[in-house]
Amino acid sequence: MKDESIIPREATRAVFLTPEGEILLMEIENPVSGARFWITPGGGREDGESVEEGLRREVLEETGLQDVVIGPLIWRREDQYTWRGKRYHQTDVFYLIEMNRFEPVMDLDVAPGEGSVFQGYRWWMVDEIRASSAIFTPRRLAVYLHDLIEKGSPNNVIDTGV
Repeated sequence: MKDESIIPREATRAVFLTPEGEILLMEIENPVSGARFWITPGGGREDGESVEEGLRREVLEETGLQDVVIGPLIWRREDQYTWRGKRYHQTDVFYLIEMNRFEPVMDLDVAPGEGSVFQGYRWWMVDEIRASSAIFTPRRLAVYLHDLIEKGSPNNVIDTGV
């Protein structure tokens, strides 16, 4: 009998934003369905890891950057999904990291299994996201990114929805 339980997962994500208003996104391909979508760097926290420790580890693994200045918590989202035959209920928290554009490098030795789903990086402008037919996570990323660029960090964490 297949296990239908839902696995809780806490994740931390980095919203890398340049002074020009570009955001760094990673393209991921679902290994079962083949669907592709764009996400901010980050991922699940390991047991005993604080939010900051998890974010720093994920940033290092997925971009090669060390000692980044982590800005404020800006967004939060929850979602349920199936990945490699398992059901997850994931809560993501997004932290702003303002910095100049850089060339990210994924450390596939440190992040095993990600190499098979990771498709590449791209720096995006809000208008490019709006005009694209690609799938973004969160779905309304262009709206939240526009508000972040125009108004700055929100006073309260914004629930982005799926």
